[in-house]
Amino acid sequence: MKTTIQSLIYMVIIAYSMQTYAQKPILPEPTNYVDSVNRYYMQAELPVYLSISNSPDSKGKTIPPSNSKERVNEKKPIYMDGHGIHKIRHMDGPQGNTLDAFVIYADGIAPKTILKFNDALRYKTKDKIYYAPNMSAELIAKDELSGVKNTYLSVNKTMFNRDDISFEPNNEGDYLLQYYSTDQVGNAEGIQKYNFTIDLSPPKSYYNIVGIAKGNIISTSTRLYLTSTDSLSGISAMYWYFDKDEPKLYAGNDLPVAQLQDGYHTVNYYAIDNVGNTAKVEQLEFYLDKTAPIVSADVLGDKFIVGDKVYYSSRTKLKLTAVDNKSGIKDVLYAVDNNDFMPYKDPFYLPNQTGKHTVRYFARDNVSNDKNHSEYKHIVGIVYVDLTGPTLSYKYNGPSFKKGNMKYISSKTDIVFNGFDGESGLKNMKYMHNGSEEMDYTEPINIKDDGLHQMTIVGYDNVNNRNVENFEFTVDNVPSDIFVTYSASPTDTINNVPVYPSYTSIFLAGTDAGTECDKIFYSINKQTLKPYNNKISGFKKNTDIELKIVAEDKLKNTSEIIITFKTNDL
Repeated sequence: MKTTIQSLIYMVIIAYSMQTYAQKPILPEPTNYVDSVNRYYMQAELPVYLSISNSPDSKGKTIPPSNSKERVNEKKPIYMDGHGIHKIRHMDGPQGNTLDAFVIYADGIAPKTILKFNDALRYKTKDKIYYAPNMSAELIAKDELSGVKNTYLSVNKTMFNRDDISFEPNNEGDYLLQYYSTDQVGNAEGIQKYNFTIDLSPPKSYYNIVGIAKGNIISTSTRLYLTSTDSLSGISAMYWYFDKDEPKLYAGNDLPVAQLQDGYHTVNYYAIDNVGNTAKVEQLEFYLDKTAPIVSADVLGDKFIVGDKVYYSSRTKLKLTAVDNKSGIKDVLYAVDNNDFMPYKDPFYLPNQTGKHTVRYFARDNVSNDKNHSEYKHIVGIVYVDLTGPTLSYKYNGPSFKKGNMKYISSKTDIVFNGFDGESGLKNMKYMHNGSEEMDYTEPINIKDDGLHQMTIVGYDNVNNRNVENFEFTVDNVPSDIFVTYSASPTDTINNVPVYPSYTSIFLAGTDAGTECDKIFYSINKQTLKPYNNKISGFKKNTDIELKIVAEDKLKNTSEIIITFKTNDL
């Protein structure tokens, strides 16, 4: 007759007490758990006691382990061999050839909890993480065996709460989220922490006027530029536009007021921080006074005209009169021949020496417009000639580097010409590139092609005197070559990916045929780039590595390579 054995499995729960208060985790007691399909789970380190009975109402007799020397009624526990599925088996049938099993799910691994965020804009600096105002997050926990029982969340060191494991901040500031989960048999996850800052405040923007201004009246020489500040995530971009134009990205330069028409204008500006907070549009209303005063000269005294010649006596005076359309006259200045300019107060005598005499005069308004320079020529009989051409110079705006006697620039570098003529004045400038014909110079020159270049600046004054300035430079757009050296040889190759010992060190070097390699940066597995100093080491064992390497030469030309490999457990 077949014998049926009913096995009753129970646990002794080791209880302990603890005080629960803010920041302290609410830890469960190790226990057992039976799910909806009668699977028996227990905390892996708890003991198991077996008993046998012929009646469901009987307490039964305790069964000691097979290797126990204790009496039958001595309670002797059985311990599972760690986390996993365990089976308690017995032989059935006369021949002992039928094997039945009682399954125990010993759970010794705590749940894993992750913090899942919505699509709110996120910005990370070296020290902090910032989120936009619409940020929200929720906790998601998973458990390998018995399943998740509770998930707890503490916000800014408040008491752990299991009823609300979502997070939707309403206030700006720093936040600390601490969270963990427990499973059905009392395994508790270690407390996870996440620090970040909610940025709800838009940036503040300011205008700056440097130079000549009278109230809200400015001139073309006035410097008008913008600044912005942000107390948390920092400025991402700033935009501006004149009047009803479309917004433009502000690059930090002076606003081009000189391109506007004379009259009233408005500059509109606003900034956006790194998590998308946008400031309201600020406005500055101003009047651009581009019109210089008009000055007229009147002769007072003796004047005699013969043909195309005008003769004046020693008693002749010159009277200057100035008028302005907006900001008003600041002063009137004049100079006779090569003398310095002096303030005009009253009519003055003209020179009576033989020769050509020139009276130069101009007026400045209260925003220093003075473009309407005029001359009054008092001729006695001798003409003087301007024989010298303009003074010429040049400079590089952008990346440049001098190596020996050679100047190196990149395709990002502009070459700016300057000319000055103190006599008849600068008329125009031209240039010749690599022996070309003369070409008009109207704006900074940008050379894209690599290699050595010869440049000649040609300047003309208003009586067509000519002067030249020769120079040469080399354009280098070629970045540095990157070389990688390993301190150890690969031990294996998996899917064409080499495997190196985890103690391997990597050495980097860069060579450049032009200006030389200046800096090398690297990042591991898409982390932030950091400078390379000596060697790269300390790789984790049994890990896939993606190493990004960026080299920069003296002209900011950059090259980049990405290498991948695996590490073993050595």
